[in-house]
Amino acid sequence: ESLGALHLHGVPLDAKRLFPAGGRRVSLPTYAWQRQRYWVASASAKRTSGTATAHPLLGVRVPVASADAVYESLLSSTEPAWLTDHRVAGRIVVPGAALAELVRAAAEDHGGGRSSEVTNLVWQTPLIVAESGSRLVQVVLSDGATQAAIYGLASDAPPGTPWTLHATAEVGAVSAASPAPLDLAAIRGRCVEAVDVAAAYARFTALGLNYGPAFRGLRSLWRGPGEALAEVALAPGVESDGYGVHPTLLDAAFQAVVGAVGGELDGAPLPFELGRLTVHVPGA
Repeated sequence: ESLGALHLHGVPLDAKRLFPAGGRRVSLPTYAWQRQRYWVASASAKRTSGTATAHPLLGVRVPVASADAVYESLLSSTEPAWLTDHRVAGRIVVPGAALAELVRAAAEDHGGGRSSEVTNLVWQTPLIVAESGSRLVQVVLSDGATQAAIYGLASDAPPGTPWTLHATAEVGAVSAASPAPLDLAAIRGRCVEAVDVAAAYARFTALGLNYGPAFRGLRSLWRGPGEALAEVALAPGVESDGYGVHPTLLDAAFQAVVGAVGGELDGAPLPFELGRLTVHVPGA
């Protein structure tokens, strides 16, 4: 690897000194290299202590004495695979939608599978993942599992490094039955101005919101006075199994809000607070 780096920087290499016994040249294929990953694609498989959960992002439940429950997972630029497609000013940032789903999933697991509602979710500090290395993420439930907090720490941080608080929220049982279906025809009748989705994503990029293929979930967007209607969908290859609401799908709903706002925006708009998150049909 070192020799390759030197060669790329123009340093002359003497092959006879590197291989005094001689050798032979072979032809390399002219097509793009083919490869396949065989790593286990599960964050919960990356920690040996704790009880594995069925959620692909939540990881494992770790034994603790001072909280109702603590869940821990390991996030990196490759796990989950879609995470690298969410960048702010070029840096990989765990989307707020993923933190919302983490809190919801933790409350549901702690409640034995009972549907849970997340309220008053406030994002405190962006959760940034390095291009190399990984970040430990913990979801802590306390006060009778009514309060939640999300903490992060670099997996290679020196002993004694304090955890960073990234979000706080309240959790509880779902307080209402599924709402009645919306009158989509009436909404379409009010939202008659079409927003060019491709132009919206170009605008996002100019603002510093760099969405890769996994996060381009907007299919169509229409707006009217004070409201908007968007069609969102999971990108091809993104699986929703195990999620209540997949973070890329929920993030596409956030994108619709930004895309429907007219006029100039100052900087990259990111969610700050979520009043209520209720999943009525998990995995839809």
